[in-house]
Amino acid sequence: MGGSQPTARIAAASRRKNTKKDFTPSNGKPRGESLLLRRDRALLELMYAAGLRVSELTGLDLVDIEQKERVLRVCGKGNKERIVPYGTKA
Repeated sequence: MGGSQPTARIAAASRRKNTKKDFTPSNGKPRGESLLLRRDRALLELMYAAGLRVSELTGLDLVDIEQKERVLRVCGKGNKERIVPYGTKA
């Protein structure tokens, strides 16, 4: 075997620029959080916390939300309706 380095001709990987947003020290949320981002976070939180499928989440209407009882009326697979509780943060 020769004395050459087989990896000598491979270029080093370039580094990505840091694209993270600045965080505020008070609440830990990015500055200038848009309404769309807040909406998306709320939907993801609701989907995860209530155990909803994406199709159930996208099929929700305002009439399917019982705010006093904190339950959702969702239509799942096979058009089966189920009642799902949700927490206060969602």
